[in-house]
Amino acid sequence: MQKQICWVWLCLAQIIPLAVWADPIISNLDGLGENGLIHHQTLTLEGVGFGVKSPAAPLYFSDFENESLGATPAGWNEVSGEVFTSDDFAHAGSRSLKVNTETGGDFCQITKDLGRPMNNFFLSANFLIDRNDDCGRIQFKAWRLSSSPGVYYADETSSTTQIMNNYWYYITEDRTYWGNNNTEVNYDGGNHSTQIGCAEDLFVFNDWQRIEQYVQGSSTPSAADGLLRTKRVGRSGYVQERNGLVTHDADDDRWQHIMMGQTWRQTTGCTIDTFLYFDDLYVDDTQARVELGNAPIFEDCTQREIQIPSVWEDNEISVQIHSQALAGEEQLFLFVIDSEGNVSPGYEVNLDPTQQNLPTPSNDDQSEEDSEGGVLLSTPDVNSGCKTDFSWPPLLLLLVLGSLRTRFSRIRLGA
Repeated sequence: MQKQICWVWLCLAQIIPLAVWADPIISNLDGLGENGLIHHQTLTLEGVGFGVKSPAAPLYFSDFENESLGATPAGWNEVSGEVFTSDDFAHAGSRSLKVNTETGGDFCQITKDLGRPMNNFFLSANFLIDRNDDCGRIQFKAWRLSSSPGVYYADETSSTTQIMNNYWYYITEDRTYWGNNNTEVNYDGGNHSTQIGCAEDLFVFNDWQRIEQYVQGSSTPSAADGLLRTKRVGRSGYVQERNGLVTHDADDDRWQHIMMGQTWRQTTGCTIDTFLYFDDLYVDDTQARVELGNAPIFEDCTQREIQIPSVWEDNEISVQIHSQALAGEEQLFLFVIDSEGNVSPGYEVNLDPTQQNLPTPSNDDQSEEDSEGGVLLSTPDVNSGCKTDFSWPPLLLLLVLGSLRTRFSRIRLGA
């Protein structure tokens, strides 16, 4: 009788939280092999609250593995300097996008027409600053978004709108830091501009880092409800954040063109010996995406990799798995982020240990699947006499996730 009461209590206690849950929930995976995920396989996530993303695919994604060495990536136009596919370094795989500031000069730029105007912008990239000098007062224009094809000038036309990242790195007697007003939000042909500062530890040197930036445009012309958020994955909080932005007025065009690489230069006469590398470059007009991370709570992940969607419906998403950079992790979790930035609870998975050239992950802490397709959980005894090891069918698992809403509170992220 005690066990029956326990089961009834569990079921009733979870129904109300589930009814008011608005965040995405992953309930099942279709296509997962018995040994786990395989790099580049197709996997279908089933659940609720994913929202609708059309088209499902991002505006642009490349890990540069299929690009020609020494050449500008397909679909991009060279503006100046040297920006090309290289095998010097790679975050995962063997190739990345190199910005050669040594022979290309201070200004090394490529541009791309993203194909349609957008009011929201999301960029993610794994990024390496290969720094071999001690130059201070460095100006770094990482990427730029514009409504005009010329990209560079904020006043190219009277209707130009633009996001320009213009970072500065300083070395003083007592500290080194990133500073200054580092990102400009321009509209009305540059007649209106807002400068946004950054954290002093904005970027790190000589190590790969995942950088994300989300910009939400004004909902209506001249509305002060836009926002910009920049995050370095693994660092708590944002390295840039500003709410209440005006991004355009009634006569302005929307963002459509992106420039990468733009500027790395110093102003003190020091000789630069620094190269920039971008890998896994992902650009879209929404922050809705699927991620694979190394912690059960999204903001606790120190490493995350975006998975590339091909189908996106409210209750089903199909993605191509990109897991190579996470091969050494013992535990991995899938997350769905909707267009509002709401994040699902992590869904635990493991990598297939038979993949060639990849370290074998530990399965000690992985969940086990029982013969009925449920997930075997171990739950602490709370002095109720309830059975502590039991198989939860998928529907009941959803109900349990509902009760965790206070722990997995809505996370509205720009990155």
